[in-house]
Amino acid sequence: MDRTNLIICGAIALTVLLTTVVIAVRYRRSAKVKVQWLGGGSLELEGSNAQASPLAGVRLKGAKSRQGGLTAIDETGRGADVQDVEVEKDINVRSTGAASGHDPKA
Repeated sequence: MDRTNLIICGAIALTVLLTTVVIAVRYRRSAKVKVQWLGGGSLELEGSNAQASPLAGVRLKGAKSRQGGLTAIDETGRGADVQDVEVEKDINVRSTGAASGHDPKA
């Protein structure tokens, strides 16, 4: 390979590398890449970095209480999610920070 071909191949490789970096920065959550070249060959890549939303420490859905009854306590500090509540007495939902002062998953 002579010097000119080496410079051209290096420039192409550098362009592909810079394009990949720009795409990675632009689409941090997910990306799909398909490269086809002469001769029928191809390469497909797909990846994602979706972060799951943190679930609430206490979840209540459709809770009904007639004449008393439910206490739910979350001490992880992740909060409470309450929906469709119909009460007459005593549905207590409480969310506080971790008792030890650090994340229990750490």
